[in-house]
Amino acid sequence: MIYPEIAGAVREGSLREPLWEIEGGSNRRGDAHCDFGQRRLRVPLGPDIRDRIVRAHELAHVRLSPVGISDSRWPDIPLRALQCAEELRVNDYLGRLGFDVQHLLDGSEGSAGEQLSTSRQWDEMVFFYFAVHHTGAEREYLRAIRRVDKDAAVSLKAIGAELTAFLRQVPCEELASVELDELHDAPRGYVSVTIPLARMATRLAGAAAATSREDLRRLRRSMHPGSRRAASGAFAPLVLATDLTYSPRASRAGARRVARNSSGRVVRYPAALLTDPQRRVFGEWRRSRGGVVLIDQSGSMDLTEESIDRFLAVSPALTIIGYSHRPGDLTGVANAWIIADGRGRCSAIPSGNVGNGVDGPALAFAATRRRVGDPFIWVSDGQVTDSADHPSSQLAQECADFVRRHRVVVRPSLDGAVRALKNGEKSNNPADLGRVGRHLWRPTTGMSQVHSRLSPGS
Repeated sequence: MIYPEIAGAVREGSLREPLWEIEGGSNRRGDAHCDFGQRRLRVPLGPDIRDRIVRAHELAHVRLSPVGISDSRWPDIPLRALQCAEELRVNDYLGRLGFDVQHLLDGSEGSAGEQLSTSRQWDEMVFFYFAVHHTGAEREYLRAIRRVDKDAAVSLKAIGAELTAFLRQVPCEELASVELDELHDAPRGYVSVTIPLARMATRLAGAAAATSREDLRRLRRSMHPGSRRAASGAFAPLVLATDLTYSPRASRAGARRVARNSSGRVVRYPAALLTDPQRRVFGEWRRSRGGVVLIDQSGSMDLTEESIDRFLAVSPALTIIGYSHRPGDLTGVANAWIIADGRGRCSAIPSGNVGNGVDGPALAFAATRRRVGDPFIWVSDGQVTDSADHPSSQLAQECADFVRRHRVVVRPSLDGAVRALKNGEKSNNPADLGRVGRHLWRPTTGMSQVHSRLSPGS
């Protein structure tokens, strides 16, 4: 017989009505579970040793786990990380009780590892590894990954060593504590063990598999509290804010400005005879249709309403976009926002999220909002970074290629961007543009493979 009420007797209110409902299931991964809300426990009922260990696993959840594993109290941790970290804590608890957790496998681990490594889903590779660490599923899972991606398998093995060292330092009474942590409204064991493990998983999932010994050391160090995240080598996906409110502009008509031309009736720029290969000495008034300004809001960039007004005074039909990514974030926090467009200007300008992290996707998105012939200005110092806010030469090259191909005007300051918009400037000074500028000095001979990833609408 199975008595969840007894397993959870140490918890306050565990003996309340109604009693738990037992539902027969199998020992296949994902089929057994406990539903605290409905007080329903689905477990295999057979005498097989795997059936018994799966039953013990689910009863351990009844004893240890919070009533609902939710990410609302820990918004910096994705739900998947919380779930897999709790699986690791429960499995470690069973092992300390003397259960043979090597029987926790169902044969699907090999196909899961092969599929994840083939599709290069590093984040899910990490999460699933936490769930199967030190169980019978771990060996088959790593073996399948090694056949496809040796670097990923070696990295996961190194992560496993750090997990083992972490759990070895956790006393059993702390691991299994169900005393309520009033600050977080969750069992103390969950708060002191599962949450740190979930944060480790989140940091690792936002990185990349190590390809060298030094990368491996950085990956392992990144699991320690207070250490820097390991590099991911890739931009974060763009998450556009959809909850902003907009106030109508006083006027959305295009501003009149003087445009240089090689023909006309009024000579306005005689010096262009010597400095401009196209000898655009004439000027004529044109009405600007707007344009796009993309602003890197990472670091200490202070974007005020006054600075936005300066842009709109030059070009009232302008689209202004800001971006900044929270390093290592996997929870879907918005990292890009439209500050002004045809709807008006946003009532409150969002602040940045510390890091760059999404430069490439932000450029590609901004390009989709640009009309042919309109200016495209990027306010950036050129120090682009990956999703963990690490510098990357490859990502800098991607952005430099995009700037060159789409004729983006890059300025390191808001003042310089306003002047460029007002004067119709077209050229860049690579010396002012950090890593992107260094790659602009060295133009590539052909289209790089990243063009498809940074192309508008891709």
